[in-house]
Order: sequence, then structure tokens, then C-alpha cells
Amino acid sequence: MEIVARQVGQVLVISVEGSIDALTAVDFSDFLAAQLDQGQTQFVLDLDNVDFMSSAGLRGILHLLRGSRRRGGDVCLAAVQPGVRKTLEIAGLWRIVAHYPGVDEAVASLEA
Repeated sequence: MEIVARQVGQVLVISVEGSIDALTAVDFSDFLAAQLDQGQTQFVLDLDNVDFMSSAGLRGILHLLRGSRRRGGDVCLAAVQPGVRKTLEIAGLWRIVAHYPGVDEAVASLEA
């Protein structure tokens, strides 16, 4: 798994590549938590290149969502692939996290 972050205005776009599973979820969650600890509140998770996500990855997203909303921010998902979408739907996160077909739309929604 590889994680790359870039700032777009007030939004931190986090692009992930690979699988978020039992072997990589700790690194994923630690990275997200570090961004919250640094004061970031607006996030787009670009999941275009994520081919699998386990429940451990879902916990990282949920922690990020709660932390950002507590601080007045939010999290949006972008370019979620069908397999990952199914996991998010089963877990119920698909209904509570805004999702967009691309990063630009997700960023625009947070800047509005």
C-alpha cells in the first residue's frame, strides 16, 4: 500500500494505492490519525487505486470521519471502486460518508 497526500486549498487529498487489509491497515490508520493531530479537518480520500479494503480499513475511515466532524470538518470519498464500494455499503459507511466519482467533485463539495 502506498499513501500520497496533497493539499488543495483547505482540503487534504489522500490518495491510496493497493490493498487496505490486516497487513496495511495500521499504517493507513496511523497516517490518517497523524493528519488529524496536525490540525487538518477537511479530507478527500481518493480510493481510485484501492482494490480491496477490510474492516480494519473501515475503522480508519470511521476514526477520521469522527475526528474531522468533531473539529467542524468532514470527509468525502472519491473514485471508489466497485469491490470497495460493496464493503462500504455492507458496513453502512456508504450512507454516512459523501462520495463522488472523482477527486475534483469531492474537493469542490468541501470548499462550497
